[in-house]
Amino acid sequence: MVFCTSYFEDREHYYLRYKKWISYYLHTPFSVGKDFFMFDDGSNLSVADNLYNYIDGPIRGDSKIEKMNFVHFAERWGNLKTANHPGWYRSFLSSVGAAEALGYEKVIHVESDLYLLSNKICDYIDNANSGWISFLCPKYNFAESSLQIINKDSFSKFKNFKNEILAKGLTSMAQTNVEHILP
Repeated sequence: MVFCTSYFEDREHYYLRYKKWISYYLHTPFSVGKDFFMFDDGSNLSVADNLYNYIDGPIRGDSKIEKMNFVHFAERWGNLKTANHPGWYRSFLSSVGAAEALGYEKVIHVESDLYLLSNKICDYIDNANSGWISFLCPKYNFAESSLQIINKDSFSKFKNFKNEILAKGLTSMAQTNVEHILP
């Protein structure tokens, strides 16, 4: 499964960021054999004209899944002034539980402002079959949070990560840049 986190207040933001992401990934060779998800933090749904397969979050094993799925959490937990807010963490941390409930072997996090442009990176993602891969940003020496691969053999590692985050509290974790705590 491929997913991004989302939040939009108005029609322009929805079209410029999220509708564009959906259109791009649904019409690339990278989309073959993959299901796409947007985990949404309480967006204003009245501004979007097509939310594809709408799911009132969280996902369960009996959730109906299509090629593009919009998982909506009604309560807004976010803060537009910070990148890593409680709503982002809730959306991000929901991904592996959803993958397990639905029987996926791999979770691919491609944030909504990231576009995979080369066949080389797409092939790498498709062929990665073990571990939790966060790409290193060499300039700042930390993990890039907007592109990650979490394979089934690391779902337990992710759940431990999730439990650590939840134990510290989502509000306090929002003070920490996720790039500094990813493996």
